[in-house]
Amino acid sequence: MMVMTRPFEVGLVVRDLALMERFYCDVIGCRAERRARVPESVAGPAGLGGELVVVWLRVPSGGCVKLILPRSAPVSAYVAPMPAGGPGLSYLTFHLDDMDPVVATLPAAGARPLSDPVVVRV
Repeated sequence: MMVMTRPFEVGLVVRDLALMERFYCDVIGCRAERRARVPESVAGPAGLGGELVVVWLRVPSGGCVKLILPRSAPVSAYVAPMPAGGPGLSYLTFHLDDMDPVVATLPAAGARPLSDPVVVRV
């Protein structure tokens, strides 16, 4: 059996690194732990394209969100969201004790929710 040695880690490609870092830190409560430039000589062979800037954010429950900013061709100002069930990341789940205060801060933080929040009790 495989043993996980660390909590989960997910990488999100972003257009505006500063905006997304503020969102995840100020709204979700993450803490920036590390930032680095990943040269094309490393990112290219790993299938990540050209040069990247990466910020590692520690999630309060122990996981890590990596914000990835490609330094190559700029991405258009708006990219239509991919439907759930398609290839790629469909959603991230953060388990919260009280979701209402977080949801209330989303518009001021620049978030554009695609739907109303769904509470799933586990």
